Amino acid sequence: MIFDRTKFFKLYRSKFGALNQISVDGLEFLIDRFEKDNWTDIRLISYVLSTCKHETADTYQPIREYRARAGTKMRIVQDKYWLSGYFGRGYVMLTWLKNYELLSNKVGGDLVKAPDLALSPNIAFEILVVGMLQGLFTGKKLSDFINSSECDYVNARRTVNGTDKALLVAGYAENFESILKKSVSTETRAAAASADAEQIGSAQQPVEAAENSIVASPPVDNSADTSNTSQRADTIVNTGAESGEARKIEAAGDAPPVSVPTPPATGFLGKLGATIGGLFTGSIVLPSFVEKVFSGEVSQGLIDLIKFVFPYLFFGAIGGLIIWFIAKKLNNFALTHLFVTTNTDTTKKDIVFTPPLETTDTKTLNL
Repeated sequence: MIFDRTKFFKLYRSKFGALNQISVDGLEFLIDRFEKDNWTDIRLISYVLSTCKHETADTYQPIREYRARAGTKMRIVQDKYWLSGYFGRGYVMLTWLKNYELLSNKVGGDLVKAPDLALSPNIAFEILVVGMLQGLFTGKKLSDFINSSECDYVNARRTVNGTDKALLVAGYAENFESILKKSVSTETRAAAASADAEQIGSAQQPVEAAENSIVASPPVDNSADTSNTSQRADTIVNTGAESGEARKIEAAGDAPPVSVPTPPATGFLGKLGATIGGLFTGSIVLPSFVEKVFSGEVSQGLIDLIKFVFPYLFFGAIGGLIIWFIAKKLNNFALTHLFVTTNTDTTKKDIVFTPPLETTDTKTLNL
């Protein structure tokens, strides 16, 4: 199925508003993949695009997960996996080590050793498609909600993130469906009608049959260069086609292998915890820590942490001294007043203090 780009973007702007070049490039890439992989169900394409729109904040580019504000429920959830380096990446936010391991076996790239591969458009697209069509994200498949008998855009959200923003994303999908149906090229419509006519022996097969069919298994591209196998890998991915056949896809290798990045800790407790962890399990080894301090080999990160902690410790110590000084003065004043009272009142000479009151100037107090 081929889409007329001029019509598509004109209709897109009429439904959703202006686009910047980054978003245009992202949409172009996604539509190219749908065409290349021979997707024929406009409803499925519509929902995948609506998911990308929502999850990537209208950029239609693979992105890194945004850090939630401190104190929010989302921040508490993020704190459970953030410092591991396996935070959200892609068209949908792939999180947790176990999910990176699971998807590594599906997209032909080692996402555990190189999690930033999930930011490569081709890899991110495969993660998106496999996760939604096979139900790897939540256990729910798109075919559970979009099939030959129904099209439930609202509950289709369960393939990604429960019912969070389900109505919003469903509204996007309805708009995309309208846009895509009007953007299908006349050549595609004619070819679809001709193919259907040959199959059922009718010259007047409705175009809608082609638009609402299940995703077909695209042909394998055997013309691709296979000389550099170190930079890409082939993998079999189930598309949910009625024939049960699998489609062969080429996983992109345009993202270089990188080590798992650890985001910088945020907040006082986060930075303190990161430093303590580094002393015992990281690059800062406890026995050599003092030596590193005096030799000037301490990392810049630790120096920054010390700069962050020092003002708290300094002003905290000053505040503590001030409070202690005031408390001591008030206590001494009360004791002195009581001592003077008991030494000048003849009716209270039998008062005994335990422990005895101490004074360094009894002549002054005996008035």
